[in-house]
Amino acid sequence: MRSVKDMWHEVKPDLISIEMLKYSLFGTGTAIIDVVVYSLCYKYLPIRYAWLTTASNIIAWIAATLFAFYTNKLFVFHARNNGKKHFLYEFFAFFGARALTLVLSLVLLILLVDVLHANPYYSKIGTNVLVIILNYIFSKLIIFRKK
Repeated sequence: MRSVKDMWHEVKPDLISIEMLKYSLFGTGTAIIDVVVYSLCYKYLPIRYAWLTTASNIIAWIAATLFAFYTNKLFVFHARNNGKKHFLYEFFAFFGARALTLVLSLVLLILLVDVLHANPYYSKIGTNVLVIILNYIFSKLIIFRKK
């Protein structure tokens, strides 16, 4: 297993790069999809309280994650298809990593919106900042890692 120091040295050169610019661009697109779908669901789904927050977030997550997988794979990390088995690995690893950050965002949103009664839209945007950072680390160092 690689050390945190080794991983930092692998990510550090990419902090200001074309890859990071593309990730930021598509990450912004992903976040916009996530926030728009979340907002529409939060406003129009006929459920209330914690279930509304949870359902809205899960639906938004699915839409945003599908968009993110394909844009990250093809345009950011240039992970070309190396066969069905490798594609499935990337797909499930990507969704697994995103599921971890989904759980984190669900916990944070329930805490912020339902417990602390913070604005649901600002809370969603704030949690996305943390989620984007973690998703980049997972994608760069684990999922689309160059061999």
